[in-house]
Amino acid sequence: MPSMQAKIAAQVRGLGCGYLPLTMAAPYLAQGLLVVCETDEGMSLTEHVAYAWRAEPPGEARKWWLQKLKSPRLCESLLGMG
Repeated sequence: MPSMQAKIAAQVRGLGCGYLPLTMAAPYLAQGLLVVCETDEGMSLTEHVAYAWRAEPPGEARKWWLQKLKSPRLCESLLGMG
């Protein structure tokens, strides 16, 4: 999928299934357009989350973001899980 919005749109139309951050899925869950399906093993964020950037040395903004991404509180806020 080219974007999270495209992924959500496909899932709402019944064209696929997959993991979504709870904060992004919540409005569709509330409307009954999506449902939560429990898995046997759950999901580990360390297996499914990645970020990338250019090879050039990091600027101050990237350093700031990388530091913030280590925060469990930010993880909870962005993804709905800690």
